Amino acid sequence: MRQNQSNRRLIIWRFIARYGLLSITLLVLTFSILSGAEVNNNDLDGIIKNIPNAFPWLILLLLLIIAWKYELIGGILIFSYGLFIIYYFNFSGDNFWWPSLILTSLISVFGMLFLVSWNISNTNK
Repeated sequence: MRQNQSNRRLIIWRFIARYGLLSITLLVLTFSILSGAEVNNNDLDGIIKNIPNAFPWLILLLLLIIAWKYELIGGILIFSYGLFIIYYFNFSGDNFWWPSLILTSLISVFGMLFLVSWNISNTNK
């Protein structure tokens, strides 16, 4: 009974960590690529010129792929990257914005969820 309950919690935490971070990453990645295209007549050239805005989210997507396979290493990397992103986007300049703080804080929360799911899976062994 206890093993079954622990496996259920593992599946739930893993699902939330993986697909929650994937959905946020893909939404913000798409927005960061397409947001500057309207300045350049909404064409492919505008999208290509706006690719540098997507680098932080491409890095996060790469870290998510790592965490999908190696939860401990990926969880630590995502949590650390989340802390860096919180500082970089919110406190490194004079452009503090509450929604940005909430969004970037979620990255570290999802990193912690990867660590929790790794901990539950190792406790079951």
